[in-house]
Order: sequence, then structure tokens, then C-alpha cells
Amino acid sequence: MDINEAKKKLDHVISISRVEMYKPIQVAEVLVNARESKGIDLSRVETYRVRSRQWRDAVTLELFNKRSTSSARFQDDLWNESAVPPAAMTALGKVNSTSKIVEAYIYHFVAEKNRDLAAARTTLSKLRNASELKDVLEAFASSDLTSSADRLFEILATAVFRCELHQSGYTIQVDRTPVSSLTTSADALVDLVSRKPVPLQVGRLGHTNAADGGLDIWTNFGVVVSVKRRTLTKFLLEQILQDTTIGELHIVCLDIEPAANTVLKKLRTQGRGITVTLAADLLNSVQNLLATPKTRTDLLSDLIHSFDKEFPMAQTLSHFLETRGYTDVPLSGIWRTR
Repeated sequence: MDINEAKKKLDHVISISRVEMYKPIQVAEVLVNARESKGIDLSRVETYRVRSRQWRDAVTLELFNKRSTSSARFQDDLWNESAVPPAAMTALGKVNSTSKIVEAYIYHFVAEKNRDLAAARTTLSKLRNASELKDVLEAFASSDLTSSADRLFEILATAVFRCELHQSGYTIQVDRTPVSSLTTSADALVDLVSRKPVPLQVGRLGHTNAADGGLDIWTNFGVVVSVKRRTLTKFLLEQILQDTTIGELHIVCLDIEPAANTVLKKLRTQGRGITVTLAADLLNSVQNLLATPKTRTDLLSDLIHSFDKEFPMAQTLSHFLETRGYTDVPLSGIWRTR
């Protein structure tokens, strides 16, 4: 296989990769290890098929503290004819062996995929008004950042609720009036909140998927929260209700369709406690919180802390590229990116 065909295969894998870029990084790390070790024969996939997952994971853990959770079979699809087969790896390895140009090319696109993340972090750290936040949310709606947009929307909802609850001073306390002197197993649980008022708190559950009906934010006061970066339709509402058949429910969404609103009104008349926060409500809350120095500091601190935990590559990638020396590799010829 010639280098032009090999590059086309690599470009295809890059183009279909999400923001984490697991597969392109895996290709790059095989090329790194092939360049540095004589024990790897790029024409023989068995010399790197299994180890390549470990090499990739070492990088992704460093960059964004995650490793691929896909099946081994799915991960191994990277070396099929439809992706980057050994023949393509051999051609790429020959070009890369003395210049690191293919590695630098791949990591250039890793940086490009995460450019919006870095820009978003800069905006959030100096956020002046809700309009700027709206622009960030809209920028994340691009196809490359769809999954990241879901997580950012959840981070925003959690930060707003947390700051407003802290500002409110609301507390909760269990009124413990035992009917007998017997000690039960549940007493050990209740004792934690029966001695003194506990401030109301919220926190993310850590798994975000706007397409499912699951829960996304926990509370310590009995309300379950489902955050969906989608318009609440009747179908989506039914999905959410299937996962939360009992209890008080709060839904955060972009907007709500009339049919879903009708169902909500009917459920409320039947005694089910369900409330809704729209994206516009969140932005109004952000504008109010930014209006005073104390709440502005609290909100931005919460947003940045959560953002860095969710998207660490916005900070770690530039250091990685410099350490590897990729910023000094000129991308020319067919490897020119602009």
C-alpha cells in the first residue's frame, strides 16, 4: 500500500472519531513504539494488537483520566481493512520513523477536536453574562462535541442548583420519633441526619446521556433529577417516567412540547410531583448569580472545577504536545493540515 492510500485510511478514522479520539491516539502510540523499538513489526498486527490498547490507555489516562471501555473486539476493528490495516501501518511507519510527522499529524487533530474545549474553559473562567454562556452551549452543539455538550449542560444545571441552594440556606432534618425502644438497622442511617439540620445538596451521578431517560443529579432531599439536553417530548417524558416510577421528579431540558406539558399537568392532578427547568431558566439564574461578586465567584469556581474534572484535556494537551516535541514538527506536503 502506498502512503497516499494509507493516509486516506488514517484520515477516515480521524474524521469519524469523537472528541476523545481513542482510535487515532492508538494508531499514534503504535507508531511511537515502532519508532522506538525493534520488537514491533507493523506488517504483523499480533506484535502490537494487544499492547496497543495499553499504550493508548496510558496516554488517555494522562490526558483526560479515562480509558476506553469498548469491547476488545470493537477496539481491534481498528486494524481491519476498513480502518488502518497492517499494510497501511507499515506505510505510515516508514514515513514516521525518522520525523515523527505522522504522530504530529494525528495529535494535531486531537488538539483540533479539543480546541473548542479550551476556548470554552477560557470563557467560563471569565464569564461576564449569560449571553456568553449561551454562545458556549451553542458552540458545543456541533457534531464533534455532541456528547461533550450533554455533559456541559449537566455541569451547568448542577452548578446553578448548587449555588442557589447554598445561597438559600435551605436545610433538611429527619423528625425521628421511634414508636418503640427497639434499635433497627435503619436507625444507623437516620442518625446521620436526625441530630442537626443538613444543608440541601445536589451532585452529579457521573454518567450523562441525553438520549436515555435515566437520572443525572442526586439530591439529599428526596427529589430525583433528570437532565436532558433535548426538547421534552411526550415520548422522552415517557422514557423518563419508566425509569422513575415513584418519588418527586425534576426535569431539566431545553424546551417542552405542548403534548408533554399536557401529560405533566395530568400527572400533577393525580398527585405526582414533577417540575421542570428549561434552558432559558438556567440562563436567567446564571445572569442573577453573576450580578453580585460573591455568587459570581461561587458559580465560576463550581463551573471551572467541574469542567476541569470532566474535560481535563483542555489543560493537559498543550503540555503533552510540547513534551513530545510535536509542536516543533513541521507538517508539510501531504501532511499539511491547512
